[in-house]
Order: sequence, then structure tokens, then C-alpha cells
Amino acid sequence: MIRHLAVASVLLVFSASAAAAQGMNPDVNKDGLLSKAESLAAGDKGFARIDQNKNGFIDPDEQARLAKFTGGKNTLAPADFNKDGKVSKEEFVKASTFRFDQFDGNKDGKLDKAEQTALKAARGF
Repeated sequence: MIRHLAVASVLLVFSASAAAAQGMNPDVNKDGLLSKAESLAAGDKGFARIDQNKNGFIDPDEQARLAKFTGGKNTLAPADFNKDGKVSKEEFVKASTFRFDQFDGNKDGKLDKAEQTALKAARGF
């Protein structure tokens, strides 16, 4: 469970950060809530940004580059559920979905401001 929470926190960083880096707010409809669809869409962009060689995986070299921004830690390793050394899009989505569900305290399919704040606190922001 703790492994899943760690993965979950890290993946939200990449989902939201990828959207912000591209000048986008992941809250596409500007309702102040982050829906699962909005979160997964931001995650798609994050995955694409990290998968620099566009082979459909976040391979060890890409994970190492990412670790330079996360204090030297390979924060995506826990999302490698099959332990093949790379994170597939399927694994990334699975971990992202788990992450979203863990922080959606009221289980309404959206992260409200309090849930978003809790998520940011869990990832150290």
C-alpha cells in the first residue's frame, strides 16, 4: 500500500507538472475541481514528455534523466509493476488511476481544493 501511495504521489507531480510546463492548467473546464479524466489527460501529456524516444516506455535512461529533478531518486521504479526495468503506458495509467482514487476522499470522481491540497502536501509541495 505504501509503495502504491508513493507511486501515486509521484505520478501526480508529473501529470500536473507536465500540464503546467506546457502552459496548461489540468483543470480544463476551470471549475476548480480536477476530474479523473482531466488528471489522466494531464498524465498522458506527462508520459509523452518523459518518453523522449517515443518507444511507448519510460526506459531506464529516461528514468535516470527524470531522477535529476527528483533528488536522484528513481521515483518511477515503483510503477514498474512487472519489474522489466521500464514503465509502460499501461503501468503508468494504472499507477495514475490508483493515485487519483487514493486522494479522492469522498469518491466523487473529482479532486476538490482540499483533496488537491492534501495531494500537494503528500508530494512535498
